[in-house]
Amino acid sequence: MKVMVVGAGRTGRAVARQLAEGGDYRVALVDCTERAVDAAARLGCHYLDLAETAGAMNAVRRLADGARGAFIPGCGVSPGLVSNIAASLAGVLEPPVDLTVRVGSLPAHPSNRLGYTLTWDLNGLFEEYTSPCDALVGGRPALLEPLGRYERFVLDGTPYEAFTTAGGVGDLCKVLAGRVRGLTFKTIRYPGHLDGMRFLLEDLGLAERRDLLFTLLRNGLPETDQDVVVFFITVRGRRDGVAAEETYVRRVPAVRLPDGSRIGALHRLSAAHVAAVLDLLRDGTIAGRGPVRHEDIPAPLLLGNRFLRPLIGDA
Repeated sequence: MKVMVVGAGRTGRAVARQLAEGGDYRVALVDCTERAVDAAARLGCHYLDLAETAGAMNAVRRLADGARGAFIPGCGVSPGLVSNIAASLAGVLEPPVDLTVRVGSLPAHPSNRLGYTLTWDLNGLFEEYTSPCDALVGGRPALLEPLGRYERFVLDGTPYEAFTTAGGVGDLCKVLAGRVRGLTFKTIRYPGHLDGMRFLLEDLGLAERRDLLFTLLRNGLPETDQDVVVFFITVRGRRDGVAAEETYVRRVPAVRLPDGSRIGALHRLSAAHVAAVLDLLRDGTIAGRGPVRHEDIPAPLLLGNRFLRPLIGDA
């Protein structure tokens, strides 16, 4: 199967490497162009996109109407992989069901007061921290304030904090409306991060000065490929009429390759998700045309795929 990876950043290179090493794909890695989605629709190709904001995902879907290939925006860790895992967990307990989805990309060795390094696009980070957050309240779609519903917890001896952010669930609220009573998405960080970001965004007013905020963060925070992706997803409901809870917890580290280079955890896991979805498209498991939702992809087949299973195991 021929695959063109458009965009040769860290994630694009990781996708190309994984597919090439899989042995079943002929991969071309090219510079980024906004016209790729139009070309895919015109040529009848499948199109997978790592766009995560609602505006970008909706733009892909508009171009996908009537397309001969499958168009799947929001690939990667969140909302793609997270939405699939959360949707599968929603059915393991009897209603009423409440889901709290927590996920974060963190430096493995934090060295500053924010406990943060630059592993992803700053524009995406800004939108997550400042936009209204999709949720379900009483089984109905709702919007929550960003940086709210704060909590602290400990996993395997490491303390974390989590708070509401936007863009992490994609279509999950629409898909689960009426089936799930409550759904909240939160980003995981090390303790103290939220306080520092609220100082910058609110006390210094940098929520209104994106350019200045980005200059400060780019100059003050290092980039790293020594990161870890943490999942902590809980579902509460009933089992045989008795209150019950199930949890999904994973920590995915960065990996050093035989040639001495390293792939960061976030880029490694995002690339593995794209490669797994491509496998399912190739073998006909995903047989759709036009827009395809992650929640409609069978979770056992996705998580058991050869690219994802070594990283996170089964659900």
